[in-house]
Amino acid sequence: MLELKALVLALVALAAWAGAGTPSTAEGVAYVGCSNTTMSVLGYHQDGGTRLWNTYQKTYSGGTIVRWAGSTGGYWQQFDYLNRTQPDATSVWMQLCLHATDTASQVEKAAVVVIGGVHNGLPGVPVYVSPINGYDGIVCSDIGGSGSAVSATAAAWVVANGYPQTGPEMPALTASTTIWDHCHPNTAGQALLGQALLAWLGS
Repeated sequence: MLELKALVLALVALAAWAGAGTPSTAEGVAYVGCSNTTMSVLGYHQDGGTRLWNTYQKTYSGGTIVRWAGSTGGYWQQFDYLNRTQPDATSVWMQLCLHATDTASQVEKAAVVVIGGVHNGLPGVPVYVSPINGYDGIVCSDIGGSGSAVSATAAAWVVANGYPQTGPEMPALTASTTIWDHCHPNTAGQALLGQALLAWLGS
């Protein structure tokens, strides 16, 4: 508990980024998130993007922000590996993935912890936060009917409290842009999400 309190206090001292923005240099961009985040990044590279870390299909599978904060699932090991092999990141895109049972308060607290973990590997870099993508006309059972709204509430809270800046708004997925589970993007969905990242980063 004391370590967590110290981490939060350190983050408060370090946090100097409020409002919206886009990484302004041509340097690399790291990322934190879940399978949908990874698939968005895959779509970004397929759409011609070059700045986000190169990735592979299951990099952060199941990576809710609460699991990241609890250091379960091996996500930090994967983050560290990508950071070692692609050591040009000067900013981070963080997507607040969640499970249907996670509350906004849990996601908010976890996000603060994860920003601290990011700064262990990339000291002082700006972090840009986005909610999980929405869904239009379908419900993703992994996050539940209100999951996208909970994630958006948490993202707004962490930005309002000065931890990260606002990242890109990811488009909603539909039955025609998801696979059978109505959660994960299909090829068309990956391209759609990738275009949002490409528009945000510009390259």
